[in-house]
Amino acid sequence: MTELDGMAKLTEMTLQQQWPHTMDAQIWAEEFVKNFPSIELDAARAWFANAIMAGYDTAMMRKPEALKSAKDRVLAHDAEQRAVIEQLHEELTTSTALYKNTIEQLHKEIEQYKQELIISRNLASLATDLGDEKSKTITRLREALEALTTGECGSFLKTRFGITLKQAQRALKETP
Repeated sequence: MTELDGMAKLTEMTLQQQWPHTMDAQIWAEEFVKNFPSIELDAARAWFANAIMAGYDTAMMRKPEALKSAKDRVLAHDAEQRAVIEQLHEELTTSTALYKNTIEQLHKEIEQYKQELIISRNLASLATDLGDEKSKTITRLREALEALTTGECGSFLKTRFGITLKQAQRALKETP
């Protein structure tokens, strides 16, 4: 029989109050008198009843000490667990704040990139507009050059800009 089997048998006998695992003074007295027949059954019963009750009373008096000790251990463990939980809470709070700040910074950067993209698109549009304007200016200069080379400068200025050749010459002299 293994130790575990023996403990199971002991537990079973104690629960069923079987000899020798019983608190029944009558059973103890009967077993005792079998081995010591010179002692009367009533005297043995009285003696065992007192001995069993003394053991029971002692166990009950020690029970509050055992309960207090167990309670103290539970409270100490509880305090340790609360400290761990508090530390984890602080770490989580710190991490949450850090992540929140990081997310806010990322939102700001995204807004900045959006603004830069808008500016970039506007610049591209402006460059296109300037390209169109440059193209128009080149066309005007070609027309003017052609007018100069063909001798139709006066009619060109009148048609194109609504000014005479003399007005154009005066404007050129006044321009720094």
